[in-house]
Amino acid sequence: MWKVKKFSQLTLDELFKIYQLRCEVFVVEQKITLQDIDDNDKKVWHLFLVDDDNQIICYGRIYEQTNYVTFGRIVVKRDHRGNHLGKNLVENIMNLIADKYPKKEIRIEAQKYVEDLYTSFNFVPTGGIFLEGGVEHIKMKHQPFIK
Repeated sequence: MWKVKKFSQLTLDELFKIYQLRCEVFVVEQKITLQDIDDNDKKVWHLFLVDDDNQIICYGRIYEQTNYVTFGRIVVKRDHRGNHLGKNLVENIMNLIADKYPKKEIRIEAQKYVEDLYTSFNFVPTGGIFLEGGVEHIKMKHQPFIK
């Protein structure tokens, strides 16, 4: 079941499972050298999928900046990859943004190896490749949704 919650709406168990999944993928698998938990976690929309065993199997966070909206911390649990969950997650994120922030441009810093996923949602690169936490990233943007 997909869930969308603000920080104050998360249960302690949900918050623990979100941090556990992010640590499992970003720290252990990808060996990213930046602090994963940050103050943005307190002001974002947390979007996640819970399986039949009540485990969080994919996650992303969405938040508004002054002139745009962004999302990140896109993660799918290792043993659930290859089932289009990443694409389904981004689709749900885009729907939430279209509903909550329809007139805002979307800007992201995507990991380079998943650039094609974002171009399939009409994101376009806006700069060169850069390193973030030891992983290649690329800045991308998407035009605002028209309602």
